[in-house]
Amino acid sequence: MLLASMNCARVSVLLVVSTTALVASAGSPQPFLERGIAQGINYPIQTGFVQFGPGLGMFDLDGDGDADVILQGASDGRVGLYENDGTGQFTDRTYDNGVARMAKHTDYSGISAADFDSDGDLDVYLTRYGAPNVFYRNDGNWTFTDITAQSGLGDAGHGLTTAWADCNADGLLDVYVCNRTFTNADPTENGFYENNGDGTFTEKAGAVGIQRAGDPTLVAAFFDYDEDGDPDLYLGTDKGSAPAFTNHLFENFGGGFHNITAATGTEANVDCMGIALGDIDRNGHYDMFLTNIPMGHRLLMGNANGTFTDASAASGAEEFEIGWGTVFFDFDNDSYEDLYITQSSGSNAFYRNPAGTLPLTDVGLAMGVATTGSSYCVSTADIDGDGDLDMLVGKLFDRAQLYINNNESNGNHWARFRVVGEGINNFAVGATVRVRNGDGLPPQKREVRAGHHYKAQDPAVLHFGLAAAEVMTKVNVTWPNTGTVRILENYPADALWTLYPPERIGDIDFSGVVDLADRQAILDRHVNANGRAAEPVAPGIEMLDADGDADFDEDDVLLIGSPCVADIAAPVGVLDLGDVNTFVSGFVSQDPVSDLTGDGVFDLADLGAFVGGFNAGCP
Repeated sequence: MLLASMNCARVSVLLVVSTTALVASAGSPQPFLERGIAQGINYPIQTGFVQFGPGLGMFDLDGDGDADVILQGASDGRVGLYENDGTGQFTDRTYDNGVARMAKHTDYSGISAADFDSDGDLDVYLTRYGAPNVFYRNDGNWTFTDITAQSGLGDAGHGLTTAWADCNADGLLDVYVCNRTFTNADPTENGFYENNGDGTFTEKAGAVGIQRAGDPTLVAAFFDYDEDGDPDLYLGTDKGSAPAFTNHLFENFGGGFHNITAATGTEANVDCMGIALGDIDRNGHYDMFLTNIPMGHRLLMGNANGTFTDASAASGAEEFEIGWGTVFFDFDNDSYEDLYITQSSGSNAFYRNPAGTLPLTDVGLAMGVATTGSSYCVSTADIDGDGDLDMLVGKLFDRAQLYINNNESNGNHWARFRVVGEGINNFAVGATVRVRNGDGLPPQKREVRAGHHYKAQDPAVLHFGLAAAEVMTKVNVTWPNTGTVRILENYPADALWTLYPPERIGDIDFSGVVDLADRQAILDRHVNANGRAAEPVAPGIEMLDADGDADFDEDDVLLIGSPCVADIAAPVGVLDLGDVNTFVSGFVSQDPVSDLTGDGVFDLADLGAFVGGFNAGCP
């Protein structure tokens, strides 16, 4: 009763304060608008109370570059599939000629997606609560094949959240399954399934040191805690408000994991339902927000020495409600990540981040997203391509709520990045992007993840708010496990950029390799189409900017390689004394420019290749 009275008072005060603030400030953020039905998503969520809410996700199911929607919790157990046309309008793809594309179950519990077979599309993993999970291979064109039995992913525990990462640096994505162990006397533990590369998985949680015997785990998050290039693991445990249960942080050391919870201050004795990851104070280290029961949510701030400081009280976001899903995202593109919390008591909460300082500012009512009732899961994506992040919320006993963000015209700029993976990790899960926007602060950073929200998943595309910056002074992308780095400078804001690894620079025909046809096309574009003038980089030709200076010019052609083997100096497309001098100088100094055979040895074979190429002339 006291809690209800406090909630009523809180709501009344916030209505007055938030409304007054909006009227007083012409530059205030604009509220979200709920437009689920208007934009084609009419999905009543009627089941899921027993399993603490059904899952949802916004990610690209059909490979056309925009975020589609997947939902659980219908009364008949159907999995709702909705295709985005690129403008945020959706077509219902749940059925194919009257037949459900995915099996109907009313005990579905969570959703994640990853390209487990490296074929370029996202496969879908659905947990069930007390029944075998279901794994679907994506065959394209909205067709899915149930491969649960042959894959070995039919974990039959009381499943909730799943998360994917390449934990052993083989390029294949492995998956961690959270089970609420001992629910209904079910002893099934968490599972860590290592990808064998042949369509099967092997359970190895105990073998690699990340089994938590007896823990009722609700949520798992892979992230590069120590910035050494491989995924570490944080587990959120239920019933921790009455110890001995705690959360746990495991450091990946290559051959397995070490439990470093105590040393890092990440025990968090909470009934942990959700984990949000982000660098909200922009100090270069990830922070974690953990939802809890009415004892209060927790904010753990990452420090430079690898520890975390409890800033829960200072955050102003403890809420003292029953919290579930939570996410950091920059809704107003001011370069600081904000915080959304779904709750099954009181109302959902939304906190604006005032330039990385605490406390956070509660704007849920003013922004129109303080949903009442029981909400469990949340996902964010720019579904309409207008440069700000929209939000999907799973509200039990109501329709799925699709909140459209209307802050695209507030004067702040943005950028989004799609990272192309090295080798067979097509979606670059685990890659980190850092962006400087010229404000003198440490760079913002984001990491490509596949499932770390409570039962939910966002797209692999990374979104950055840039405030007033029209140009990013530096973009640094680091690929997982290999540590490969590319640096781009002076890229324009307000665009979706594709970040290619070095092996794909020059692959203008998207064949996966840089060959003679690519080099000829690149030379033709530079010499004939551009008249040897520099061409500003634009979305679609990022693979031509070999030196990362935001244009395509002669320097890039030389770095990628001319179709004429002897054409190694400017001007490209012309063989002259400049090429001779460059070859001779490089041959003497053993510069790679003169290693024309690519074998690392400077010998007669290179000399023969140069003379033969020079005599043959450029095509």
